[in-house]
Amino acid sequence: MYLIVFTPFFIFLTGWVLWTINRTVGISCLLVIIAVSGFNNFRIISNPRITSQISLVESVKNKLIKINSGPFSVYSYPESNGISLPIYYLLMKEGRLSENGIKIAICDHKFTTNSTFGYDENCPVSENPIVQEENYMIFKIQDTSPALTKIDAKEIYASLYQNYLRP
Repeated sequence: MYLIVFTPFFIFLTGWVLWTINRTVGISCLLVIIAVSGFNNFRIISNPRITSQISLVESVKNKLIKINSGPFSVYSYPESNGISLPIYYLLMKEGRLSENGIKIAICDHKFTTNSTFGYDENCPVSENPIVQEENYMIFKIQDTSPALTKIDAKEIYASLYQNYLRP
C-alpha cells in the first residue's frame, strides 16, 4: 500500500536525477517506472479480496434489514470494529439507529486465537447468530455484557482520537 502513496515521489525523484544526467535516458526510465508502478498499483487496487469486502459488508447489512425492518442499537465485541463500524455507518445513513431499537452485537471471529467465549475469544458460543457471513456474525442480545462496547458517534470519535489524547 505504501507503494501507491509514495509513487509520485519516486517518479519525481528518479525522473529528476535521470533528467540531470541525460534527458533521453531520464525520459525512458521515467516511462518504464510509470508503467511498472501503474501495473503494480492496478493489481493492488483490483484485488478481489479488497473489493469483495464492500460487497460482504453490504450483504451482511441487507440480511440484517431483512430480519428486522425497524431500528437497531449496535454493540461490538472486542476486535470487531472492522465490521461493526461499517455496519453502524450504513444503518445510520439509512436512519435505522435508535436507543430503543433491537440490540445487536457484531462479532468478527477471525482475529483472535484464544478460545475464551467459544468460537474465538470475542464471539459467544451460547447464542446462535441471526446473521452469519464468512467470519462475521451478528447476534440479537437482550442484556449487554462487559465484553460489549456500545457503538455510537461519541465512541467512534473517542476511538479515532485516542492516540492524540494527552494524559
